[in-house]
Amino acid sequence: MINRRIKTYFSFLSAFPVSGHPEAGGVNIACLPDHILPSKALRPILPGLTLKEIERRAIGQALERNQGKKVATAKELGIDKNTLRRKMLRFGI
Repeated sequence: MINRRIKTYFSFLSAFPVSGHPEAGGVNIACLPDHILPSKALRPILPGLTLKEIERRAIGQALERNQGKKVATAKELGIDKNTLRRKMLRFGI
């Protein structure tokens, strides 16, 4: 439902120039109304984190969304289940 709203909204906005600065007349995610913004889990992770920490958090969040099911988590992340297992061991998850 939310993805459809976002697609519809951006289809409408596609007639406008895309820019990183909405005050300059461009369109970006900041232009979206609050009720159709992605949940906090889908928003970008804060800057200043290492790639290792970002990957660890992404795996942890995906595991939560998939109720700890490793095969489903691996599919969501686009990696093999054995790769997920190795990363979980490396990150202590």
